Amino acid sequence: MIIKRRFYFTLLLCFTSVYPAIAQDIAVFSNWTTTELVKGGRIDAIRALEGPVVLCATRGQNRGMLFISENYGRSWKFLAKPTTSEITCIGETGNRREFYILTGNAEVLGTKDGGRSWKKLTTLTTNKNRDGAQAAYAIFYTVKGTLLVTDTDSDGGHIYRSVDKGNTWTDLGKIGDNALYRLEKTADGVIVNGFDGNVYKSTDDGLNWRKTGSLSTSALFATTSLSGAALLQADQAGNIYNSRDHGNSWHKTGMLNGAADDFIHAGEGVVYYSTYTDKRSVYVSLNYGKDWQDIGPVPTKAEGDWLDHGISMDTKDSVVILAGTGKGFMIRNVIDKKTMYARAAKDSIIPRRNPRVLYTGAKNLLPNASFEAGPAGWSSMGKYTGWGGDLVGLYGDVVSDEAHDGKHSLRIELGPGKTPVTFYDVWPIARNVQNAPLAANIGWVNAIPGNEYTLSAWMRADRAGVPAKLLFSRGLEPSLGYHPTQVSKEVVLTEKWARYSFTVTAIEQDLYVAVGPNLLRDDDEAVVWIDAIQLEQGAKATSFVINEAVELGVSSKAFGNIFHTPSAAKVWLVAANRTKRPVTVPVTAEISDYFGKQVSAVTKNIRISGGSSQEMEWPLALTDNGYYQVKFSWRFNNLDQERILRMAVIDPYNSPHAAFGINHAPTTKEAGKALHQAGVTWARNWSINWGLLEPVKGQLSFAPADEQVDREQAEGYNVLALMPPLPAPAWGSTAPDSVKNVGWQRMSYMPKERAGLMDFISKAIGHYKSRIRYFEFLNEPVWTQFCLPNEAYKLPGAAYVPEDYIGLLEEAYLVMKKADPTCQVIGGFSAEPWRYMKTFFDAGGMKSIDILNIHNYGMLRTPESFIHEMDTLLAQMERQGPRKPIWITEYSYYAADNLPWSPWVAPPHHSSANLLLSNEKQCADWSIRYNAIMLARGVEKIFYHQGGEGFVNDASPHLEFALLGEGGEPRKLYPAQAVMAKMIGPDFKYAAAIEKDSVQGYSFQCGNKAVLIAWVTEKETRQLSLDIPEGVKAYNIMGAPIRTGNKIALDISPVYLVSDSLSATALAQSCNIKSN
Repeated sequence: MIIKRRFYFTLLLCFTSVYPAIAQDIAVFSNWTTTELVKGGRIDAIRALEGPVVLCATRGQNRGMLFISENYGRSWKFLAKPTTSEITCIGETGNRREFYILTGNAEVLGTKDGGRSWKKLTTLTTNKNRDGAQAAYAIFYTVKGTLLVTDTDSDGGHIYRSVDKGNTWTDLGKIGDNALYRLEKTADGVIVNGFDGNVYKSTDDGLNWRKTGSLSTSALFATTSLSGAALLQADQAGNIYNSRDHGNSWHKTGMLNGAADDFIHAGEGVVYYSTYTDKRSVYVSLNYGKDWQDIGPVPTKAEGDWLDHGISMDTKDSVVILAGTGKGFMIRNVIDKKTMYARAAKDSIIPRRNPRVLYTGAKNLLPNASFEAGPAGWSSMGKYTGWGGDLVGLYGDVVSDEAHDGKHSLRIELGPGKTPVTFYDVWPIARNVQNAPLAANIGWVNAIPGNEYTLSAWMRADRAGVPAKLLFSRGLEPSLGYHPTQVSKEVVLTEKWARYSFTVTAIEQDLYVAVGPNLLRDDDEAVVWIDAIQLEQGAKATSFVINEAVELGVSSKAFGNIFHTPSAAKVWLVAANRTKRPVTVPVTAEISDYFGKQVSAVTKNIRISGGSSQEMEWPLALTDNGYYQVKFSWRFNNLDQERILRMAVIDPYNSPHAAFGINHAPTTKEAGKALHQAGVTWARNWSINWGLLEPVKGQLSFAPADEQVDREQAEGYNVLALMPPLPAPAWGSTAPDSVKNVGWQRMSYMPKERAGLMDFISKAIGHYKSRIRYFEFLNEPVWTQFCLPNEAYKLPGAAYVPEDYIGLLEEAYLVMKKADPTCQVIGGFSAEPWRYMKTFFDAGGMKSIDILNIHNYGMLRTPESFIHEMDTLLAQMERQGPRKPIWITEYSYYAADNLPWSPWVAPPHHSSANLLLSNEKQCADWSIRYNAIMLARGVEKIFYHQGGEGFVNDASPHLEFALLGEGGEPRKLYPAQAVMAKMIGPDFKYAAAIEKDSVQGYSFQCGNKAVLIAWVTEKETRQLSLDIPEGVKAYNIMGAPIRTGNKIALDISPVYLVSDSLSATALAQSCNIKSN
C-alpha cells in the first residue's frame, strides 16, 4: 500500500445499508486466527501460487522478505530475502516454482525454482511520483503468459509489457493522467485503476488500453473481480463502485467510513473490504457489495493495524481467507462452503441463473451422476431450431442392463425413424434432425471464475467410431446477454466403456454441462450409453465419486406433468442408496393448487436397502382438475433438499376446431399435442416467406415451407399462413444498398417490382389451395420496424404510410381470390384496435379483406381497459357496412413464477421480460377475462404469442410462451386455457353481457348449452356474489366444481356458469348480483 495523499475528513456518512441478514449471519465471516510473521514488517503482497501453496512479502522496516505456506496459510516459514527494497506485489503464474516480485523501486525479479534463487530481470523506471508513493505497485501475469507492470508517474502512469518472461520490456507509454495502481483480471481482459480516479481496460493481452470510466476525483485503490462480468472499485474517499459488464461501465453503489485499501472476494457474493483510516474497519458483504456490515478492525491487537492486502483460496469443502496486515501479521478465516452458499444473501446485485444445483460438499458437483435415481436431474440439449428452441425434456432411457458404475446408465438410440426432429417456421425456416441430443444436467453449478473445471464421463457405443461431445454452458451476466454461451470438445467412442474428459477455465460464476452422441449425418445410426458423469474443480479428471450417498429423484412419467383425470396424477420416486446399510429417509409431499392453497401434505418413511436403487409409485389423491404444485422435500446428511413439479389435470379438448391458436407452433410434436389438448388448435405459419423461399431470383422452392405446413397439419393444427410476412426478397427490395442483408432488414421494404410480389402470391396460393384456406397479408405493416416501417424509425429510404399498405392489399386480395376463390384473406395493420383503423376504413380497406386482423397485446393493462377501444372499433366498422369477423393473430399476457435468474432484472431488449405481470395466476386470470371480452366483441380467433422451447436451464425464451414453461411443464394459464376452450367449444355465439360497476359477465350459446363467464375487477372492495337459478352448474377457472349451492362468490378469477336448459341470454338475465 502506498503512502496515501492527505485527505481531510469533515463529515463522512455511510450511505450503504447494514443488511439485516448480513448482521444476523456475520459471525462465521469474522472467525479470524492471527499469526505474527515479522515484527516491524508490513505485508502488502500476497498471492496463491499453486494448490495449497501461498506466498507473502514484506514492506516497511523489515522489508524484502518472503514467507511461504504449503497448507493454505495454516503455518508459515521464511523463504528468502531476494531484495532490500520493499516488495509491493507478487506475480503468480500458476506454477509454484515460477513467479515474480515487484519492488517499490520498480525492480522486477524472477525465480524458476520456487524462490531458492533469484534473478533481477530489470529496473523499469525511476520513481517519478511527487506524492511520496512507491515507484510501482502492480505486476500481473496474463492468461497468455505476458507480464504487465504499472508505475506511479505523477504526470501519467505507464504500463510496461514483456512477452518473454521478463527478459525484455516495452514501455507502452502514458496510460493514465496520474499514477497507476493495481491490475485486475476480467473475463475478457484486464483493467487497471489509478490515482486519477479512472479505470482503464485492455482486451488484447495488455497491448492497447482505453479508459472505461472516470469514477472519482479521489485515488482508486481497492479493486476486485466478483464474477465473470462484475467488478468492484473503491477510492480514498470511501466511495464504492461496481461494474456489471466486465469493467466497461461503472456505477457508484455506496460509501463507507475510512479510505479504501483492498477487496477480497470469497465467492458467492461474499466480499471483504478493508480501510486504512478512521477506525480501520473491515467490512463484509454477502451480496456482491450491495450492502455492508462493519466487522471491526483486524484482531491483531497491534495499535493502528489494518488489513493491508488479502486473497481467498478455494479448497474442496471451504474457502480460506488470508490477509496480511500493516503491522506484520497474517490473519486467516476458513468458511465452510455449504455455510457460505446457504447464507449468501438472495437479493444480490449480481443476478444468478436458475434453477440452482445444491452444493453438497462432494467433489462431484453433479447430482444423480450415475442415473441410479432414474432420469431425475437430467434433460437434453439439442440443436437450436430457428427462433423456436430445442428438444423438450430428456431424450433417452435409463436402463439397468448396461452400466459402468452402479446398475444403471442412460441409453440414447438414434437412427432414421428414431432420431427426434424439431421444426420452426422462421428465422430461418428450420427442420433439425436432432442427431446430437446431449444429456445435460438440470440446474446451474456454482463456479469460481478463473478456476479450472473438468467434466468427465464414461461412454460407449454399439460400434466403433461414433462421434460424441462434452460441453460446458456458461451463464453470462443477464444484462450482457441472456443466452448462455457454450464451449465443447469432440471425441470418438468405441464399443468398450472408456472415460472422456474436458477441462476449461471458468469465466463466469454459473455453468452446467452436457455429454452425449454427436452424429454428423441426419441418417446416421448409433446407440450410445452414458454413465458416471463427473464435474469437478481441477485441471484433470480424478476418480469418480457420487454426489451423495443417498439420492432421490421424482418424475411423473407424463409429458409436462399433464394428466387427464385427477386419479391418474401420480409421481414416481426413485431412491438410490450407495451405502452398505439400509437407510430410512422421511419424504414429505406438499400439494398446493392454482390459488396457492395447500391441498394436502403427506410424509412417508422411505426405506432403501443398502446398495440398491428402487422405484415406488406415489399417488397424489387429487379430486379435481386444475393446476398443482407438488413439492417433495427431505433431509439427509444434514442437507435439506426439495424437488418441485408443476402439474396440470385437464379434460382434453377433442375437437379439431377451436377459437384459439398459437403464433409460431412450438418445435416438438409433444408440445404441440399438449397445446391441442388445451384447445389451441390453430397455428399461424410464417414459412411462406418470399425472401426465404426464393433467396436467389428465379430459384423459388416451396419445399422448406412444405415441411412446416405438413408437420403442423400432421400434428392436428389448422393453418393460418402469412402470405407473405414481408413484401420483398433481399435481392428485389427497394432498400438502399446501405441496408444490410441481415435477418429481414432488406425484406421490410417495398419490392422493386410489385408484379413480382403478386406473381409470388399467385404461385403460393395455387401451391397451397388444397391445404390452406386462410391467408394473412403481411405482418404488422407501417407501425413497426418489421414491415414497411414509417418515418419515425429513421431508416434509410423508409417512410411508409398506411396508404402504401392498403394499395398493396388491394392488389394482393384480387390475386389471392383469382388463384383460389374459396380462400379467406385476412388483413389490416395487425395492430391495436385504435391504430390506423379509421384510415383503413375510410380508404376502403374493408373491401379487400374477409377477416380483419388486430394485434392487441395485453401489456400491463387490465383486460377491461380494452373494452372502449374495441367498442369504438366495432362502431367504426359498422359505419362502413356489415361487420366482418375479427381475428387476433398475435397477443399475450406474460408471467413466470420461476424466473430465469434472480434477483430479477429484465434485459432491455427482451420484450416479454419487460412486460411480466406479478405472477402466473394474474396472467391466467387476465388472459381468460381478456379472451371473454374479445369473444364478446366480434373476435372469432385468438392466437397466443408464441410457441418456443429454450435450451435446458435457459428459461429466457420461455418467457415468451405463457402456456408452457421449461420441460413442457404447464404454467397456470395452460389449464385455464384448457377449461375455457372446453367450456365454449368450437361453435359458440355471443349472447348477452353483465356489465355493472365492477362486475363483468358474458354469456355464450355453445351448441346445446349456455355458458356465462363472470368476475369482478380489482377495483371492487365489496364481497359480491351471483344468485343463480336451480340446475345451473358452477365451476372455477380451473374447471373444478364450485360446491356452494346457488350462491356463487365472485372474484378476480373468472367463474363459469353452465346451463343445459336456459338459453345464453336467459342465463345472463337470471343471475342476480348480491353484496355479501
